[in-house]
Amino acid sequence: MHLFSITTRRADGITERLGTISSLKTRSGLKLVEVTQTLPPGMSGGPILNDDGQVIGVKHKGGPTEGRNFAIAINELCDWHKELSKA
Repeated sequence: MHLFSITTRRADGITERLGTISSLKTRSGLKLVEVTQTLPPGMSGGPILNDDGQVIGVKHKGGPTEGRNFAIAINELCDWHKELSKA
């Protein structure tokens, strides 16, 4: 499955980054999708899309020196939203 993200940065304008899923992880109870896309600082919060244009996650960079790129899995965010709605 190919993934892509679209970002807008003032210096670069609109850019597209392509990648694939490299693994699925759980950190501190949070379901994460590790991606091969390079997600530089300032890109967190944008969607990661699959070939069909469906959101599979939201960009979330790991630690600044990790060299790994993560997205929070969309099902994790949907579950979180349901819990907040109950409160």
